[in-house]
Amino acid sequence: MGGQAQYQAAFDEASSLNEQADWAIRQSELQAGFQQRQVDITAGSQQQSYANGGVMTNMGTPLAMVESTRKIGALQVSMIRQAGQNEAKLYRSKANITERQGLSSLLSAQGQTTINSLQNQLTKQQQTQQALFGWMGMGVSLGTGLLSKI
Repeated sequence: MGGQAQYQAAFDEASSLNEQADWAIRQSELQAGFQQRQVDITAGSQQQSYANGGVMTNMGTPLAMVESTRKIGALQVSMIRQAGQNEAKLYRSKANITERQGLSSLLSAQGQTTINSLQNQLTKQQQTQQALFGWMGMGVSLGTGLLSKI
């Protein structure tokens, strides 16, 4: 495949990766919305249970329990959103790398020499992506663990 064809293929792949990044953000927002609804339902059920038992929730321990549920839920929602942002960053970084690799192929085909510093940057970006992906997985695991405690 010639330099121009490789560049076009890389550009197309980068566009696809950017679409995946947008999808990851939309998906995490959907999950965060669902999680927020679950937290609201749980906190509402707690409050209703206390009220049905004749316990006033406007102060004291029952209110603290409901607020604790809401705080844990807010943390989980935040972690879901952050995981989506991290996944999107990963896709956008891959898209950037792919575009640069395509450009490198194009320049090479035109008689330009390969730029070693560009390859070093790409390697660093890939390592950063792997680290982000690891943190994203750990955040989702932590959020799931917190949810099971509610």
